[in-house]
Amino acid sequence: MLKIFKIFIICIFISPLYLGAIDIFTKENYPIKSHHEKLGFTCSNCHKEKDPKEYKALSTDECLSCHKSYENLAELTSYLGYDDNIHASPHYPNMDCATCHSSHKKSKNYCVMCHSQDSMKNLLVP
Repeated sequence: MLKIFKIFIICIFISPLYLGAIDIFTKENYPIKSHHEKLGFTCSNCHKEKDPKEYKALSTDECLSCHKSYENLAELTSYLGYDDNIHASPHYPNMDCATCHSSHKKSKNYCVMCHSQDSMKNLLVP
């Protein structure tokens, strides 16, 4: 019984103190994509909240504040060719960026849910 009580005390009183000392907002925990890191971006380039604990996922409008427009993105990725240019989608011309892209974890190739051509399967989504 005493052993259980000691574990309870550690969990209730010591763990929160220890966890509070850990900086969870690090590049290790929230890595910045390489193309943004090459530009020297830090968290505050995209997240406008003053307190990192208040950071939230970005909206498409926030992404487009730098990337300008879907048309601009289609032009930047035009080298993929019409059939494989995910930013020139005839199906979803104004798709939410977060459908495919994630700033701090692996992004998803949404197109392969329907398309099976090898070129589409091999698209790298940064």
